[in-house]
Amino acid sequence: MKGTSGSSPPNKGYLTICHCAKVFSSVESTVLAKGRDTMASETSGYELSIPEGKTWVHLRFSRSMPMKQTRATVKQAIDLASEHGLSSYLVELTHSPADVGSIEQYQFIHGDLVEFGLSQFSRIALVGAEGEPSPAFAETVFRNAGYSCRLFHDLDEATRWLQSQAGPKI
Repeated sequence: MKGTSGSSPPNKGYLTICHCAKVFSSVESTVLAKGRDTMASETSGYELSIPEGKTWVHLRFSRSMPMKQTRATVKQAIDLASEHGLSSYLVELTHSPADVGSIEQYQFIHGDLVEFGLSQFSRIALVGAEGEPSPAFAETVFRNAGYSCRLFHDLDEATRWLQSQAGPKI
C-alpha cells in the first residue's frame, strides 16, 4: 500500500499522526489527513511510518494480532526500510498484549526475518511495557541472532538510542 495526498478526511474514527513523512496501514479504506502524507486507522492494528527527518522505520502495534498478520506487517516494514535505504527500526509494543509463544518468537526472528531480508546490520529498538516478558525474550533472541537490539520502556529513550546509533544506509 502507498500513501497519496488527498483532501481532508473526517476525523471520526481516524488517528492523526504528526511529523510523519509516510504512514502505512493494513486497512484498504484508510484516508489521508489534510496537509500530511499520513495514513492510519484505529482498526488496522498497526501504524507504519518513516518519521520526517529520521533514519528509521517506526512500527507501532496498537493491538494484538495473529502471527500471520504480524508476519505480513513486519515484512512491510522491512520492505519499506529497504526501499528507502534504511536499516533501523523503532517497534512499539506497549499497546499490544503478547499472545505469541517463545518458540514462535524464536522461529520468527531466526527464520522469517532472515527470509524477509532483515539485514544483520539492522538496529532495532523495542519499546515494551515494564514487566512484560515477551519483549524481553525477543530482545534476547534478537541479540543471540546477531542483531543490535535493545529493549526500552520509554519511547524518547529509544529514539535517542536510534539517533546516536544510526544504522548505515543500505
